[in-house]
Parts: sequence; structure tokens; C-alpha cells
Amino acid sequence: MSRALFFTAQINFKCRSSSFQRKADGLPDRGRDSHGLPLSRSAFVTATSGAFRFPQTPHFSNRLGTMASSIFKQALPSTVREIRLHFSPTQANQVKSFIQSNYSSFKSSNPDLPFMFRESSLGTPARAIVRFEYGVEKQVSLEQAKSSSEIESLMSNLIQGKN
Repeated sequence: MSRALFFTAQINFKCRSSSFQRKADGLPDRGRDSHGLPLSRSAFVTATSGAFRFPQTPHFSNRLGTMASSIFKQALPSTVREIRLHFSPTQANQVKSFIQSNYSSFKSSNPDLPFMFRESSLGTPARAIVRFEYGVEKQVSLEQAKSSSEIESLMSNLIQGKN
């Protein structure tokens, strides 16, 4: 009986020793996320070119008080399966500012919906593509949009089916 208790105590110590060692080394024991990465790393992805980063904290600014801005702060219709943005890395500053200002609020209200963006080759026109259920895709050009609020209104019209 005492031998079994000793063996159990030894197993418990070995299981906890890695977290004790991390604390002894001065490292926080934060665990891992669903992808196996340490939780101390940022949840936001850096773009492939490294030209810009996503905001580390959510932005809740009220400067865009339009109806179009509210569509990204609420859950989208269940028929929307994916949203993609394609843009040129040198010419589409308004698309980058749109992503930086709306990404965190969009992902917090729609965590399972893929929101992808691609920096394409030079000369690629900026466009938004929304894929609905049954593989139906609709797209709109973002070349004429001069600001982030215009991109929001174009995309909300596309998502709501007005385009």
C-alpha cells in the first residue's frame, strides 16, 4: 500500500515538474492554443510582405457612425461562408486601413468565418469577394473607393445582396 502511494506521488510530481521548471526559469506557464502555439504569442498574423501589422488591441472608435460600419460589428448572415480581399501592396492604402480598423471587431463577432486577404502582384485591382452557401460568389471592385467608410458601404451592400 505504501509503495502504491509513493508511485502515485512520483507520477504527480513528474506531471507538474515541467510547469515548476518553467516558473523556476522565470517563464510564464501559459499553455497552448488550439494550433499548438504558446499563448504568449500574438493571435494576429503579420502580412506576408511585412508592410503592416494588425492591431494588437480591438479598436472601438465611433468616428464612422454610418449604417455600413455596423455590419462588421455584428454576426453576419449564416449564408456567408467566406470573405476575401485582394489588393496590390503598393496602391491600396485605403484597403489596408480598412483591414486594420475593422479586423478585430469583425473576428470578435464572427470567429469561425474565414476573413482572408491577399496582397497580390503589382497591378492587381483591389476587389472584395464574398462566397455564399452553395458556392455562389459575388465580387465588387474597390478601386474607386477613396476611404475606409466607402469600402465598408461597398462590402455591406455586397453582403446584403444589394450589389
